[in-house]
Amino acid sequence: MRISIIVPTQLYKYKFPAPLSMSDFPVGLAYIAAALKAAGHEVAGCNPNNLYDFPNAKAMAAETITRHLDQHKPEVVCTGGICTDYAFLRDCLQTVRNRMPKARVILGGGIVSYDPRFVFEYLKPDFAVKGDAEHIVTQIVSSIASGTEPKQVPNIFYWKDGKVEATPENLCYPDIETLIYPEFDIFDAKNILDNFSLAARPFYRYPKEEPRPWVVVAGRGCPFRCTFCVHDRPTPYHTRSSADVMKELAYFHDKYQFNILVILDELFAPKRGRLVEFSQAIKKLKQERKWDLVWTFQTHANVGLTQNDIMLAKDAGCYAFSYGMESASETVLTSMKKKSHPAQIAEVIPMCYKAGVGFGGNFIFGDPAETPQTMKETMTFFRENCENLHMSLGSIQPYPGSTLYVNCLKNKTIPDAGQFYETIDERRYRMAQGFPEKPWAIWCGLMGFFGGKGLWHQAAPAVARGREVNAYFDILALDAKCPHCQSNFTYRHVEVVSRTKDASLAAPQTRLLQWALQFKNHQLFTWLVLKAAWVISFRYPWFGYLKYTVRPKAQTDNSAVTGCPHCNQCIRVEWQAQQKPAGSAAWPQNTGNSFHFATGKKPT
Repeated sequence: MRISIIVPTQLYKYKFPAPLSMSDFPVGLAYIAAALKAAGHEVAGCNPNNLYDFPNAKAMAAETITRHLDQHKPEVVCTGGICTDYAFLRDCLQTVRNRMPKARVILGGGIVSYDPRFVFEYLKPDFAVKGDAEHIVTQIVSSIASGTEPKQVPNIFYWKDGKVEATPENLCYPDIETLIYPEFDIFDAKNILDNFSLAARPFYRYPKEEPRPWVVVAGRGCPFRCTFCVHDRPTPYHTRSSADVMKELAYFHDKYQFNILVILDELFAPKRGRLVEFSQAIKKLKQERKWDLVWTFQTHANVGLTQNDIMLAKDAGCYAFSYGMESASETVLTSMKKKSHPAQIAEVIPMCYKAGVGFGGNFIFGDPAETPQTMKETMTFFRENCENLHMSLGSIQPYPGSTLYVNCLKNKTIPDAGQFYETIDERRYRMAQGFPEKPWAIWCGLMGFFGGKGLWHQAAPAVARGREVNAYFDILALDAKCPHCQSNFTYRHVEVVSRTKDASLAAPQTRLLQWALQFKNHQLFTWLVLKAAWVISFRYPWFGYLKYTVRPKAQTDNSAVTGCPHCNQCIRVEWQAQQKPAGSAAWPQNTGNSFHFATGKKPT
């Protein structure tokens, strides 16, 4: 059968353009493509990303998907994503229905796995698959081809006479090592790697001046059941042997020559022995093939890493890793069922400094057990230990699949599930009772703003060496000096610029709004907000903790958070604004830690 697989648009609802690097590619769809090709089907990929000259993401995705459908005329369309991809999936399904009304639509991914019945009834695909799908999708397609009812296919929802049918759940998946390697070629992976690698998150790309980040899945699922996590249900946790992962790396390195490896596992190395084994295996492979390759992973705080483990990983090319921190309060961690302790975070930080390995994680506030006192414990820990870590700060969200989400529906904190999906990540839900509703919403907004900017990091002063202009980016080359190890390095700062004069690139439509968005990245705005927080703290003392997120004299514009490629500590590169060249219609300046969207002619 003719089958199309459609990749979600990166940050579809929140930012355009948002270039898609391979470090964020949805690998699950590539596994689906490989399974369908192996079953003999004609499979085509549609990747509505990395196209700038549209007024917004919706127009870009609609035109790209429509053009793809007209060209390939699929009989079956597969797509999927996580819950935050809801808006894209809703619009994608509508585009498919309008253009190819006879095509059968199969929906999967985390959005289905963690809230299957509601999502199926709400979005109304023809089929929905929960859980691992490679062995399921091929059975559904066979059923479509033969015109039979798929009642023997486990883990799916489908329609029968206008009613929802659900087949029995069977989470005994095939051995992960028996799966065919993911199929990336049909999604134009080489173009993504060649032209959009500099769009990868700074944490993923900073070790190389010319980064080529790649991804691998070494295991699926998670053995822990944290209350805020979508894995708070009986999903299987299964891993691949290091030897099997090395075979895949060798296969894809021959095709794509990547130099940074991102291990995508939500929990890699739950026990220290797995990290030791992996480090030994990848070190041997790098030596045999003479690879210049570094890698990163994330794991749990109770893995029990030793100084020798981290030194071994560093010797094998590990440049950084992260823990699921979440909080530095024992009370909150117990409520979250994290099964970890602040001391486990504190003890690994000096080990990473000594090894020259970067380290980081997130603190999220607002668990039902959160109080002003627990918040103080976390922010005190942050101030004393986390200045040089790769970190972000924010508020907790009750995502579908989590215990928090179920409880929020029960107690009407989330009054309507459909509205939750429609406004996902646009509001914050107060689950902790010690905070008034409106002040809490304001605090969350401010913590999200400052917590994502990293204004607490030490400054790495930089001087602009030159500017490179290509078809996709303006790249500012900056010579910087690390405040930690005093090493000199080059940081390449990427700005997204339209090459089409009339393209709006979702730019603000009024001068007032344009000024407001620019002003929020200036030091005066930061100073005013902190002063306002100080005043509010007389009524709500926890507003005072915001001051810990901004170091004195932090430069907010013309600066960016990254890592030192020598010592791997987190830093904030700061430079002076560049003058606009004569004759150019627009010259983009950086707006903090995000891509800057500008329009105008290509500078001459």
